[in-house]
Amino acid sequence: MKIKLLSTILILLIVLTTYLPNTFAQDYTQLHLPEGAKARLGKGILNDIQISPDSTKLAIASSIGVWLYDINTGDETALISGHTDVVRHVAFSPDGKILASSADDKTVRVWNTQTGENLQTLSIPKGTLSSLKFLPNGKTLVGVNWQGIVLFWDITTGKLLNTFNPKVSKVRVKGNVWTRALAAYVDRIGVVTFAIGNKDGTITIKNGQTRKEIKTLTPRTNDSQFFRLGEETNDLIVDPRRIDDNDDSSFPVIYMDDGTPFPIQYRLGNRNQYYNTFEKQPIKWLTRMEFAPNRKTLVSRSQYRIPRKSGMNYSYGPIEIWDVDTTEQLAALPAERVQDVRFSGDGKTLAFTGYNGCDIWDVTTRREIAKFPEVETVRFSGDGKTLVLINKDSYTLWDIATRREIAKLNPILEAFKPFPERFMLSQDGTVFATANVNGIVNVWHTRTNKPLLTLTSGWTKPLTALAFSHDGKTLASGDVTGNIQLWDTNKNSKRMTIKMKNEYAQFIRAVAFAKDNKTLISESRGNIEVWDITTGIQENTYTIPDALNGGFSASFKDGTVFSGDIVGIFTPNSEKLIIQTKNGTEIWDTLNAKNLRAFTKISGFWVSLASDGKMLAEGRVSTTRLWNMNTGEEVATFKIPKGFIDGLLERFHFRDFNVYSLAFTPNGKTLAVGTGNKQIHLWDVATHQLKETISEHKHAVCQLVFSADGTILASGDTGGKIHIWEFATRRHLATFETPKGFVHTLAFAPDGKTLASMSDSNYRQDGTIYLWNVPSK
Repeated sequence: MKIKLLSTILILLIVLTTYLPNTFAQDYTQLHLPEGAKARLGKGILNDIQISPDSTKLAIASSIGVWLYDINTGDETALISGHTDVVRHVAFSPDGKILASSADDKTVRVWNTQTGENLQTLSIPKGTLSSLKFLPNGKTLVGVNWQGIVLFWDITTGKLLNTFNPKVSKVRVKGNVWTRALAAYVDRIGVVTFAIGNKDGTITIKNGQTRKEIKTLTPRTNDSQFFRLGEETNDLIVDPRRIDDNDDSSFPVIYMDDGTPFPIQYRLGNRNQYYNTFEKQPIKWLTRMEFAPNRKTLVSRSQYRIPRKSGMNYSYGPIEIWDVDTTEQLAALPAERVQDVRFSGDGKTLAFTGYNGCDIWDVTTRREIAKFPEVETVRFSGDGKTLVLINKDSYTLWDIATRREIAKLNPILEAFKPFPERFMLSQDGTVFATANVNGIVNVWHTRTNKPLLTLTSGWTKPLTALAFSHDGKTLASGDVTGNIQLWDTNKNSKRMTIKMKNEYAQFIRAVAFAKDNKTLISESRGNIEVWDITTGIQENTYTIPDALNGGFSASFKDGTVFSGDIVGIFTPNSEKLIIQTKNGTEIWDTLNAKNLRAFTKISGFWVSLASDGKMLAEGRVSTTRLWNMNTGEEVATFKIPKGFIDGLLERFHFRDFNVYSLAFTPNGKTLAVGTGNKQIHLWDVATHQLKETISEHKHAVCQLVFSADGTILASGDTGGKIHIWEFATRRHLATFETPKGFVHTLAFAPDGKTLASMSDSNYRQDGTIYLWNVPSK
């Protein structure tokens, strides 16, 4: 009897386990890895946050997929990763059971939120989407692409139901192509309305189905309030005009062309106003427009432009607000004061946020509801009833109908700087989600001030640099915002995030560990910072004068690209740094902040220093030069071998023999050179002879690195392939395929058993690091 009971219980457990939702006990670093990879560090760059209509699920779109969370339990229920490129937008169906995602791979995918199953894959006919949403019926998905074309799909069949194209032509002005502003609105039953900016500054409202003009919005802004004619200078002027002489407010009033003040104003700030000056009358050009959620109001942005033969001079014009039904212009807001305009979910309330705070207006009555001088940005709930006021110290929940504070959230904000796209308030206003600059996602219950969950700090910014510690226990990465992430390579987890102190040195170009494994040095466009990674304390900082900033970009006939920045290069123990300055290439003693030597003749994008510091290789076009670091003299010139036909093909850009990567063997006897001709050339440093050419790659070779003992060579190309070679025999050991883009950076762990890689796609690094198992020789 007991045996039967135990058997029954066991069967029930197996059945329950099989049909339970996917809650992923597995660590995220192990999910959906490419073949040969043993871990992924970082969850990617966060692009979108959405809360399900019932406030039970959180979807986060990142550069590697979509992460789904149960808000009540905090469980990570799925990583959805069917897309082959960066996911930009996500949208829940009205019942929350279906999730749609759009990506740069020109597809929309439809998912079951309980199982993570891919239900449909929808092709985007042209371009990628700028927005995505479900109609209330839950069966129709609507996407708008960057050309303003509106697409309707049936998610049950996967069929494209309809396409509405505004067919807006571009305008050529003095040889320059100017794009006309466009906005699309889709109502609850699928009726499409377009707003189209015209050359004369007016806005045409059209029915998307019939393409018939409904209305024309004609601007009434007195443009003389935003620029002056005369010499090209910018003047600070005090505007003496007021709405009411008895009003003691000091904000600048904006007037119509007949001298009447607009009914809606930004009532914060002082009367001092900057005026841009043009030498002649500029053209007012509409650049962007957006409908309110109820279609009754339209926001437009503009520029004042003077066309040139190559480009244009311009200044920002006003942000103008329109009543679409009556065609009345409601406001003209100075763009230098107002940073953001947001509508409530029902379109009845309008919030302006700028340098002086937030101003809230009732659109229907044209009356100001409230002013909040300290507020930096806001988020409305989908039902239009609730507003979150966001500042540096707290988040305040505000009831729009009663105009009263409901609750105040007081989070601990570490290195916090608000980003508008990093906040999301649920449909009913009960759940609020944030993501800070360090990649930590927090979710609160707004009515109780109760933190519901804090998600792991795996979200990152685009990464720019990599280095292993000498004991292999720590991997350091730098990013575009000045953060340094320290990863525990045993646990595959983030140990610490260090923020650079110099606010002007955001882009970290290189990192390196000292011999003691606790000192880390970073270089950010000439700004050097020395850190103790055990405490996160900065030990030293200095600036290398006249360090060069800049980048490069190359495109190839096979459709691949390679791009990056001028970078500083550390020697293996970080004792020296090679950096390009206005004076040439300089060698610095990093710990003692001393300029050891400057070489005025070395100016190539690609350089590599031998581990003993005696030789430097410089790649420039299709030639590699070898320099003696003691004398500063050129020792040898290595030219890529090519025949007559090769030279002819190169001349007409059918072949590319340019150098894109360099690496010395640890003993300094061999120099490996990667080229656009998909080859690796191995040169003997002593004899200056070409030893061998490796031709396994199918794309330009853009990364080369040797293991510490010199026995393994790893090479990466612009197609995203990494090849592993036994260097002594040139035997090919393995090929790894990175998810997308070109191989940006490669770094071996000290024992040579692990290879770290980062990929990029034309300045779109996805914020992840892959760790690969290097096969034994």
